Parts: sequence; structure tokens; C-alpha cells
Amino acid sequence: MKSSPSPRSPRSQWFSLLGFGVVGSTCLFAGLIILAAAQVTTLRCERVAAAQVDCEREISSFVEVVVEPLGNVQAASVGRVLPKDDRHDTRYNVSLLLEEGLHQPLGTFPSPDETKVRSQVEAINQFLQDANQTSLNLGQDDRYTIFLSGGILTIMGLLGLAIAGRTLFQMQAPEP
Repeated sequence: MKSSPSPRSPRSQWFSLLGFGVVGSTCLFAGLIILAAAQVTTLRCERVAAAQVDCEREISSFVEVVVEPLGNVQAASVGRVLPKDDRHDTRYNVSLLLEEGLHQPLGTFPSPDETKVRSQVEAINQFLQDANQTSLNLGQDDRYTIFLSGGILTIMGLLGLAIAGRTLFQMQAPEP
């Protein structure tokens, strides 16, 4: 004699609905916030005189585009962002030396790829030293790593909400 599977108790269904609903909506919300933080930073420099370069930094995200004038950039160097603990690697950023003696990072998020950062620094310094070059456009794209983590959280959130919706539908279905 085969026994039919026993239906889940209403209490169990409520726990499933609340658990998957809360976790799913939290993951979805967090994933969307992370996706909104993805940015592309562009450094644009124009040579005004032989020894003067006027630069601006444009930060584009899903939410807005911000253009910040940087003024006369003197040099670029590799900045190191040390990890807070031993579990993380050192990260690097392009550090711009401005006329006022301030160091301004090019992008918002440091990169683990030192070689890429060094090549960007070399391109900026070469432009600053070569009076024959009239303009420089250099981009830093932070979207790929952000899309990965934000996308995974968003998908997990959608799956959690789908399971919660299925549970709710089963709870409302009439019993045979």
C-alpha cells in the first residue's frame, strides 16, 4: 500500500513563506543597491600650455554622472591600499598629484591588478611630460566585479521571492 505524501502543516508553510520572503527581499534589495554602485571613471586632460594641463574626472553610474574639475595635474603615482586583515590582498589605485599638493585617487574602488594600475600611471605621466600631446582620455571601469556580486545577490533574491510566492499560492489553493 502506497502512502501519499502528507501535506505540509500550515505552520510550516508560514515559516517557509516568511523565511524565503524576508531573505529573498533582503538579497534582492542588497543586490540592486550594489548594482547601482557600479561606476565608470574617466580622466580627461587638455594641454593649456606647455607646462600646464587642465584635467577633469567624470564618474558615471546608473544613478548620475558627476564631473569634477581637478585643475592642473602635476604627476601620477601608484597608490597602495593595505588590507585591514590578512585575509585580503593589497589593492592599488591611480593617485593624482594636484597643483595644491593634494593626492586624489582616480577611481572610487581600488584594483587588485597592480600591472593595470601601473600602465595607467605611465600613460598619465607620459602625457604630462610630452608637450606634443594635446589631450588624454583614460578610463577605469569598476562595473565587472560589482556586476558579479550584485548579480548573484539579485538572482538569489528573485529565487527566494519565487519560492515564497509558490508557497503562498499553495497555501491559498483549495484542498482536494
